Amino acid sequence: MDEIDTIENPDTRHKLFEPLVETIRERSRSRRKCTGLDDETFLLAGCLRVIEGSASGREFVQNSSEGFGIDLEVCAFFQALRSSRRRTMVEECSRELYRLAETKLAKLDMLETFPELQGMAVYAVDGHRISEASHAAKTGEKADTVNTLYQLDIRNGLARPLVVAASAQGQVHEIKAFRQSRIQPTAKGLEIVDRAYIDIPWWSDQASKGSMMLTRTKTNMAPVFRRELDWDRSVSINQGVMSDREAGFNCGHTLRWIEFEDPETGQSYSFITTCWSLAPGLLCMLYLMRWRIEKLYDSFKNKLGQTKAWATTAHSRSMQAHFICMAHNLMTILLAQLASDHGIHEHKVHRKQQRFLVKREQVAAKKGLSIHVFHYMIRGSSQITLQFIRSLRNALRSTRPFLEKLAFFRRAMNAYI
Repeated sequence: MDEIDTIENPDTRHKLFEPLVETIRERSRSRRKCTGLDDETFLLAGCLRVIEGSASGREFVQNSSEGFGIDLEVCAFFQALRSSRRRTMVEECSRELYRLAETKLAKLDMLETFPELQGMAVYAVDGHRISEASHAAKTGEKADTVNTLYQLDIRNGLARPLVVAASAQGQVHEIKAFRQSRIQPTAKGLEIVDRAYIDIPWWSDQASKGSMMLTRTKTNMAPVFRRELDWDRSVSINQGVMSDREAGFNCGHTLRWIEFEDPETGQSYSFITTCWSLAPGLLCMLYLMRWRIEKLYDSFKNKLGQTKAWATTAHSRSMQAHFICMAHNLMTILLAQLASDHGIHEHKVHRKQQRFLVKREQVAAKKGLSIHVFHYMIRGSSQITLQFIRSLRNALRSTRPFLEKLAFFRRAMNAYI
């Protein structure tokens, strides 16, 4: 039997999992024929576990059998999570699905209104912690948290894990783990990172290779300001920029140091970057968009229920992170297809954002202030809403064809229920 046909609703199933099936069948070199739980079923089951949101492995196995028609056994699924070969297969398929998703979402660009960013990859990078598996203590391991570094593409909302940086098996500082696991951009890129990732000599070396960094400053930094940089104060996006200077440090390297004051709150912010070509206000806006990776983690935790590790091995931790990102990327592709093929958009989110901006503007105006113009220039968030996820879960369980479920997707994405 074709593995993908083990899920009850073929239309919804094919619409969601078609890119994943294409990936493992046509792009995977590490796929092997297995007795028992085959690679394709394991890959589909891992992504489905994330989307379905089961509280435990046993609950997922039972739901898979009774709700989705996937014949799984607890021992087989968890044994596969301990396999180094399966880990290689999952990581390869995750990388290939990401590349396929980039192609499918080529027309989706949340930064398309800024021609100066054309050809530049823009990523947000940060760590995300979840609880250790509940049975970790029973196996003699210290119950702790599992910290995984993820990368979010600001242009299209796709996500991928970089490395499991810290866990009950030992602590590794995030910047060290990031340097070891980082995916070198193939083109000019800007990485927006947390202050924990400041390593001036290393980032200066990366800048010479076309990879630039943007982050907030630390209070213990001791810059020596050398000169004021030229920037256009008449450009609206530079509103709030107080200064743009070249700063030297005792390590022998220089960075760009930008002082910014939010016209809405009067709060001051300082940024450092190895990017010298973009307007200072645009860089401040891009750092604001870094918040989207925090919203991504909110989705992982509160919408997909990924608050705890599935198992205790390094292989299982890596595979879980990749399954989470593959599930997110599959849903991102489906959202784009709903928009392009059926005109179904997240209207409720966009209307809510507009109402929120109007209210903020009114509050600020009463104080003689205003909100920054870049809040109106930022394209809508790529966050996946819980109402969409509920509709998707229901569609996967339903026997109705996918086209008949479009009305439910349209309702869930048009207004808050």
